[in-house]
Parts: sequence; structure tokens; C-alpha cells
Amino acid sequence: MQKRLYAEAIRDYNVYFAQIGSENIILNEYWSRSNALFEIGEYLKVLQDVESIIRLNPSYHPAFFRKAETYAKMGKYNESIVYYGDFIERFPSSEYSKSSLYDSSTATAYRGRGMIYQKQKLYKEAVADLQTAARLYNIAGSIDNEQFCLKLVQDILKIK
Repeated sequence: MQKRLYAEAIRDYNVYFAQIGSENIILNEYWSRSNALFEIGEYLKVLQDVESIIRLNPSYHPAFFRKAETYAKMGKYNESIVYYGDFIERFPSSEYSKSSLYDSSTATAYRGRGMIYQKQKLYKEAVADLQTAARLYNIAGSIDNEQFCLKLVQDILKIK
């Protein structure tokens, strides 16, 4: 049922985009369609929409995160690591800002990259990223996510 609703939403977006012309499509419309595409696993189309979003607004941080996340879903882990790193570099968290939005987003990027490192058996890199994610989640007040990351670190250290 839910997949059908996403497919209908995508169809509606496509009709709308065709009617107004690509030069009139705004960032939020691309973002909404990319979310629906992501939910039904149309990852190549997600990447196309994300690239359009980045062209419209190079500082729209969710698009960079979605790019990394999409590559991870596609099983393209090396590309995902690159784009998580790109996100972290472009949108660094400030421990002093107490901006939970950025701290949490950056923490999630570190967590995502750390989990991919773990899948690739790059344990040193995984531990470093997951510890950074835990620290940033703590700053953002996201204790459940902090504990999740710390548990992953403990599991990795048992493997090593």
C-alpha cells in the first residue's frame, strides 16, 4: 500500500515537472520527489534529483547527506564513504555552537560512515567515526543515538 502511494506521488511530481518546465522547479519539489524515490528504491533517480538540488543550492546539507546514504543503499560503499566525508567537510559540527541540528546531522554522517567502515572491516576508522558520532550526539542531547554508537564501538573492539 505505502509503496503504491509513493509511486503515485512520484507520478504526480513527474507530471507537474513536465508541465512547468525544469527551469521552474524549486528545491523543495526536487527534495520531496527524491524522498519518495528513496523510499521505493529508485536510487539512480534519487541521485539525479539530489544533483539538481545541489545545483540549485550548494549549501543545502540534507542533499549531500542523502547522496552518501543513497550510495550506501546501492552497496557502493567506497562512494558512500567519499560523500559522507564530503558532508562532514562541508558542514562541520561545532562543539561550541550547541546547534543540535548540525551536531546531530554531522553525527549521523559520522555514524553512517563508521558503519560502512565496519562492514568493510576497517575497524580503526569505524571506531574513530563512531566515537566522534557518539560525542556529537551527546552534545546534541541525543542520548539514545550516543549509546547506539558506543555499543557499536564495544562490539568492534570485541572483534579486534
